[in-house]
Formats: sequence, structure tokens, C-alpha cells
Amino acid sequence: MQLTPKGGDIGFEISAGSLALPFVPALTLSDFGMKGTANRGGVVASEFDGRVFDGVISGTAKIRWGANWTVDGDVRARALRVAVFAPALVSEGKVEGRGAYSMSGSVPANLFESAKVQGDFKIEKGVLGSFDLTRALKTGGAQSTGSTAFSELAGQAVYDKGALQLRNGTTSIGSQTAPLAVGTVYRIGIHQKSGTGGDAILEGYLAVGDAPFGAPFAVTTTGPWTTLASKLQVGTTTSTALDGIFDDIKLDTGAMPVPNE
Repeated sequence: MQLTPKGGDIGFEISAGSLALPFVPALTLSDFGMKGTANRGGVVASEFDGRVFDGVISGTAKIRWGANWTVDGDVRARALRVAVFAPALVSEGKVEGRGAYSMSGSVPANLFESAKVQGDFKIEKGVLGSFDLTRALKTGGAQSTGSTAFSELAGQAVYDKGALQLRNGTTSIGSQTAPLAVGTVYRIGIHQKSGTGGDAILEGYLAVGDAPFGAPFAVTTTGPWTTLASKLQVGTTTSTALDGIFDDIKLDTGAMPVPNE
């Protein structure tokens, strides 16, 4: 690390062969570099870059510390292996993108729990790992197992504070829940009913502790599937692993079970 006085501020420059990002502990960058300006209130301006997943991540960061910490800035990605983030969705290809991020909290080590990231992405020469688009079109959505190669896929993505999102395959259903709190016990309920090609039902329920289930947080009544569910997956939509415990699992109860039934 190199430090350079700049009036009431301090200029700094950091380089490291490998560094786990302090506010994103699951992400380690190699060939890391960062330079910027700091003062008593925090880092007023900085730029960083590093290598990960065969690509490069770079961006800017402003950090304000005190009783409440905040971190925000822009982030850019180039040539990252997309399968690392969502292998069930896209099994091959390189992704590039850019977006804005923010996080805040009183404990620096837990800032990522409040993180929000929103931006645009583009995947080139990729493969949809669990969806055969041609087959789905030919069968009206009744059959879609397989893979689909594509030359380019672009879109927008949002990560918002660990909220719960219901999906049918890769299709999001309804809206997200409020952010989930670390260390809290939740009960999740899923109601699925097959249809005739355009009237299938999928509902997601969330309750805290022993509270009863209320209205579903997400619902569709126009699903295209004609068979009953054969698989349930619970996990994250990012490269960060889910650290959770699942127990007291009930199947085909006919109605949403009450706590400790």
C-alpha cells in the first residue's frame, strides 16, 4: 500500500495478488488493484479492478463509515464465465455488463446482507442449460427439457437484499417478498396445480416463525404446464452460496399445514 498526503485527504494505492473483498466475502479477486482518496469520513473516491471467473471486474466505490456504514458505486464485468452464476439457466458463454450497487448497515462485515445491485448484461455464444426453446415452441410449452444455443442474450438484472422470488423454471412469478433477515426462521409454502395448457396455478407463500400463512406473495393462474411438479429447487440467483437449514418438509398435504402440525 502506498499513501500520499493531499491536503486534508490521503491518497492511497493498493495492490494484491489475491484479495477477498471485505464487503462481499464470497468473492475473491486476483491481480487486485485499487486507488483513491480517503479522509476521516471515509473513502471519497476510488477505482478498483481484479480478475475472477476468467474475466475482469472493475468499478468505483465510495465508502462512508461511522455509526452507520454505506458503500455505493458502479461495477463492470468483462468476459466472465456465466455458468458460475446460474449454471441451471445458462451453462456456457461469457457475460459482460455494468450496473450500480449500494449497501448499508452498522456492522461492516454484514453489509452485503443489505446489498442492492441493478444493471444491464449481455451474454455471447451461450447455451441455455435447461430449456429447449425450439421444442417448447413446437409443443406449445408442454415439453421444454434440453438446451438452446444462442449467439447473444441481453437483459437487465436486479439483486435486492436477499428477498424471496418465486420462479417456474427460469420465469419469475409475481413480485419479491420483503428482504429476509439472517438468523430468522421462515416457513415457505408452494401450491402448484396442473392445467390444460394455459390455466395452471402456481402460488408462493411465506410466513415468519409460527405465524399462519396469509395471502400468497406471488401467484399465476395462466401457467402453460399440463403435468404436476416433479422437482423443487431452493437456492440463490447469484454465485453466493445459500447458508440455510431446511427441516419439517411436508408434501401433498392438500392444504397449507399449520406450524408444528
